[in-house]
Amino acid sequence: MSDKPQLAEEVYALVHSVHTLTEKFPERERLLLGAQMRGTALTIASESTVGETTDDPAEQQITLREAAVACVRFELLMRLAADLKHATPSELDEIGDLVAHVKREIARVRRTYHPE
Repeated sequence: MSDKPQLAEEVYALVHSVHTLTEKFPERERLLLGAQMRGTALTIASESTVGETTDDPAEQQITLREAAVACVRFELLMRLAADLKHATPSELDEIGDLVAHVKREIARVRRTYHPE
């Protein structure tokens, strides 16, 4: 796929943005909510990267499904961060836009699955 590097850059941007955002959280929340957000962003990045680069169609579907589930989990964590006022709406909107784009790309790649 010609856009593999683009998705890899987008998920890296997500991981970087989440790390930067959660560094601003109060200390206790950096260790709790922040750690969950960072871990979930890493799951999105690693699973989507494996899903895009594997030659095994079954593995692709499994890893991309895991990435999609992690996106939903991340969205819930973002809602919690917003409710607790640990981030500004504009900060969360920026990260939310990245997650939404990654979700669309994951769905697009999953639709290209054609078993032999």
